Amino acid sequence: MLNVLWSLLFFKMHRPDLALIEVVALWLSIVPLILLPLRYSPRSSLLMLPYLIWVSVAAYLNLTIVRLNPIL
Repeated sequence: MLNVLWSLLFFKMHRPDLALIEVVALWLSIVPLILLPLRYSPRSSLLMLPYLIWVSVAAYLNLTIVRLNPIL
């Protein structure tokens, strides 16, 4: 749901500032998905790392867009 919300905020509503706040929540929700099953299923945790990396890249790009286009 957080992934869909980010897309709506960023692309549909044209609010990269709100999307930036939301992508932090998305990133913070992925970290427990990696850490909690680590003891029982290390492979499943490793399979979530590309998603975390992708969200990190998207967050960086989102931050760059907010910095380059300040809201007046």
